[in-house]
Amino acid sequence: CTPVINEIDYDNPGTDDREFVELYNPCDAPINLGDYQLVLVNGATGAPYVTQTLPAVMLMPGDFFVICGSMATVPNCDFQISPTTNLIQNGSPDAVALLINGVVADAVSYEGSVPGYTQGSGTGLEDIGVPGLGIGRFPDGANTNQNNVDFTQQCITPGEPNSGANEFCSLPDGYSVDVIGCNGLATAEYEAQTGTFSISSTCNYFGGAPTSDYLTFVSRELCGNGEVTAHVASVLPNIGYAGIMMRESAAPGARMASFIRFADGTKRVVYRVTPGGPYGIAPLPSTQGLDYLRITRQGQYFLYYASYSGAPGTWNLVFAQYTPMSECIRAGMAVSSFTNGAITLADFDNVFIGNNVLPLTIEESNTIAGIQGKQGVVQVGSLPQLPSAQEALSFAIYPNPVVNELTVAFEQRNVQEAEITILSLEGKQLYRGIHQADGNTVRLPLDGLQMAAGMYIITVKTGDAVVTERFMKAN
Repeated sequence: CTPVINEIDYDNPGTDDREFVELYNPCDAPINLGDYQLVLVNGATGAPYVTQTLPAVMLMPGDFFVICGSMATVPNCDFQISPTTNLIQNGSPDAVALLINGVVADAVSYEGSVPGYTQGSGTGLEDIGVPGLGIGRFPDGANTNQNNVDFTQQCITPGEPNSGANEFCSLPDGYSVDVIGCNGLATAEYEAQTGTFSISSTCNYFGGAPTSDYLTFVSRELCGNGEVTAHVASVLPNIGYAGIMMRESAAPGARMASFIRFADGTKRVVYRVTPGGPYGIAPLPSTQGLDYLRITRQGQYFLYYASYSGAPGTWNLVFAQYTPMSECIRAGMAVSSFTNGAITLADFDNVFIGNNVLPLTIEESNTIAGIQGKQGVVQVGSLPQLPSAQEALSFAIYPNPVVNELTVAFEQRNVQEAEITILSLEGKQLYRGIHQADGNTVRLPLDGLQMAAGMYIITVKTGDAVVTERFMKAN
């Protein structure tokens, strides 16, 4: 019985400085890793470009051993080797192998098959460079001697059991993603080096009844008195909505307290004091340019602050409201679109969710200065006129993953033309054009778009109907 290659992250967003290979002991007895060599193989030549003898460490049954380029960027790394960046080649194809006495004990080919270093086939096995995503076995050590069966794209867990999950991989522990009130598309990523959350939504917050919310909510549990603070760093397009929120649950009509940036840059407090009741809105025109937002909970009172820099002494109390909620709630960031089906992407940094708040002095009365009384009377404010959107047409895109040409096939046959937009996950527009439908299909060549392999967003508009989907571009 020998150790196996259990997990690989060979392609990171931007600079490849968080790459690693994880080994796992599936055996009943300890294994001396000093008998093994880790070999990284160039698929173009079939020759190793890194050969590294492992240290004489006893790997116990069920344990992991992580080899990386930088202990500073890879958690639970046990053995650092050179170079610190671009340690592992990005494939098409390449391979990683484990040798004992010059004989291959285990090997993984990815983005194709490398002769001599493949079990079964590596075709279709790819690390697409999304934050927190790599390739690994699930469950740990699972081995049918078929690389593209045993390994799948999943959230990286260096030095820990593999989860098999492949969504929202980069979010810190404890965070969850809820698409509230609609069936829209949502993305949520976290860049640890900059402390930035990137969150998207295709649900229009104000596209339905005020008794329900429509948004993407990225949050963690908060019990007792506490706060959520964040800087709304960007909103693309800027007519979308983004802000911070505390809510009793992910139910569309749950009680909630939110501080939302609108298209004109001003903020509005949007709150609900009764489950299933209408939301209340408090416009705050003086908050334009104040993009550091904070909500603090003190008992059943919620206080709203805004700042231009987030520095101590710059926070202004702009609103407060009595809103009865449970002891434990969800607190986090909320994003919604300007119209159903179109994507809005927002970036947040300087995010804090926790229990560090100053005490609030409450006088013996139902009204505190600046705080509405315990009756919680809701005043539904006037909303700006928003573009309406019909129910989006149903369509399928194929092949997915796609190499050279993407086909959009509509379920209905009365489509004459469609406006197609392709965006990166960061919201950058890569293509936009009007296409005449051939029957119920539109064919879009991708050769001239210079799109790297990875995940993209496609938005299709026919008349007033807009719908957004994700697709994978392959080499």
